[in-house]
Amino acid sequence: MVNMYEKLKSLCDMKGVKPAEVCNSIGASKSLFTDLKTGRKSSVSLETAGRLAAYFGVSVDDILGVVQLSEEEQGVLFNFFDTACNSAGMSPEIVQKEAPISNKSNVIEKLGLGRMPRVSMDDIYAIADVLDCRAEVEEFLDKIKKPTAIESDELLRQTDEVKELLKKIEPEQRESVLQMLRTFAAEK
Repeated sequence: MVNMYEKLKSLCDMKGVKPAEVCNSIGASKSLFTDLKTGRKSSVSLETAGRLAAYFGVSVDDILGVVQLSEEEQGVLFNFFDTACNSAGMSPEIVQKEAPISNKSNVIEKLGLGRMPRVSMDDIYAIADVLDCRAEVEEFLDKIKKPTAIESDELLRQTDEVKELLKKIEPEQRESVLQMLRTFAAEK
């Protein structure tokens, strides 16, 4: 299962900030991270997810653990699940009844039809766990993962040219330069 606390902690580490700084900056309760870590909360409101996404420079889907899949990617995921269902002698409907998923529609069938462009990572992993094919699904999802803005920034900063450029730019202008570089890199 995708743990929201671990996701947010990872984003804090990548950005080099403490959870308390994040809460202060976005106007969230100081107990947000503690509540997520201890399980008092398993998620955040859409409003808080939006503020977290803006703060970290990622999408709301990234914060909420939702993956965007092309029709081709949906087909590959469907094939994993379909093959695993056949091997286990289980129908997709039975699998989904056994899997603790939030989406009550037939996720596997919709993936096969290319009608599930946004799906919860928790739901994908729950189905994969029932079918005992989590390793294959994780490997596939790692291959298609799009880097977050923070990860892209880290990659950009690692190039010698960008390092030299950032040294010459005033600190208050660095974010706009990085944004231009992100846009340029996304177009490539």
